[in-house]
Amino acid sequence: MAQIQNYSSSQDLSNGFKENWADALKQLLGQYNVSASLCGKEANAALSANTGDSYNYLTVSEQAAGDIDPYVEQTAVDATITVDQMVLNLTSEYTFRQEEDEKGLAQTYESFFARQSEAALKAHNKDIDGNFFAVAFQNTSYVYDAEDLTGGAAGAAITVTSSNIDEISFNSQALISEQAQEGGNISIVLPPRGIAALGTSAYGNGSNVSDSAYRGGLTSQLNNGRVGSFFGVDYYQSLFLPHFYELTYTGQPADTQTVVVKGVTITFVASLTGGNNEVLIGADEDATYTNLVALLNNSSGSTATYKGSAINSANQKVLRTLAGKLNTTDGIVDIISKTGRFATAPTETANNATIGATQLAQALVTLYGAVELADPRGVRFSQGKNDFGTTMNYSSRVRYGVATPTNNKQRYGTIRITA
Repeated sequence: MAQIQNYSSSQDLSNGFKENWADALKQLLGQYNVSASLCGKEANAALSANTGDSYNYLTVSEQAAGDIDPYVEQTAVDATITVDQMVLNLTSEYTFRQEEDEKGLAQTYESFFARQSEAALKAHNKDIDGNFFAVAFQNTSYVYDAEDLTGGAAGAAITVTSSNIDEISFNSQALISEQAQEGGNISIVLPPRGIAALGTSAYGNGSNVSDSAYRGGLTSQLNNGRVGSFFGVDYYQSLFLPHFYELTYTGQPADTQTVVVKGVTITFVASLTGGNNEVLIGADEDATYTNLVALLNNSSGSTATYKGSAINSANQKVLRTLAGKLNTTDGIVDIISKTGRFATAPTETANNATIGATQLAQALVTLYGAVELADPRGVRFSQGKNDFGTTMNYSSRVRYGVATPTNNKQRYGTIRITA
């Protein structure tokens, strides 16, 4: 387990033992986040040096070696070093939610395994892991399908079963190695139904996968963590992999037609009226659906092409769990849930648009460190009521960021699976 940092300097003002316990517990259980296990680094020192707002990291590109003249001084390889900056999310929506998570932990001090404690931790993991996987999904250009991994049709999603998990494992390793031009251990993150297929295969072949990896322990309490190594691949389970529906468009929607996602109505309009969740109909269909994706990726934003909802309003709390990815070549918008499965499918009334009937998911396959994560390290103090109604003080880690360095993008991809 990663070392837990000493944050006593941020906890010795007016916090009592109960509040410090909640803060330390959140950090401890955060080590079980899938994203924390897969990321390149936790930039604690850099974040502290930059007051928690951003951190810079070097990306060294790989250069081809040239022919060397043994009689002349010359540079064999001149690598290009660039600096990428991870700007952390500073909006109050994240601050508010993490403080609420921490208060929830403090309020269940006397009964750690109470449902409220589990719910508070799950909400915290949704924020961290959900955004981590969504960034990977939105940025990768490597999407493996049935043709790549199991010999099926091009573009088809894979249904993970005990019969094809070996093909998925071996072929994923081969594709990542070729893609990154380097070897090394890879990890695959699957939703629970995929892990069930892995378990069926493991036990059917006499594997000694620990039973505690499936039942018991803090990890499985949250349904979020490392399961074990199988077929040479480290497998992780996460409830918070991106799930999505495909909206296919062939033309423009009409004024006031809608898309409804998780119960929130998004309206296409010929001109913005100032109402919430409006998307401007653009010069052509690609422009219109570019505006829709912009709203899905910035639910509280307000620009000349869309308007979201006020931060922490009921609709924005729903919309901030969403994201979008646009493919103008094929006329497809991926409507993404960053918090796992959709309970109900999105619907639309738009002309020239259809939402597919099948819910899909993107499993992550990656070399470790391909996606960077900065865990929450900014310190904020707030007050709230405990379970006895007494006003208490809370210290909170309120900011984090996810980044995909340009030269690392070839080191990971996603697997298109049925959900």
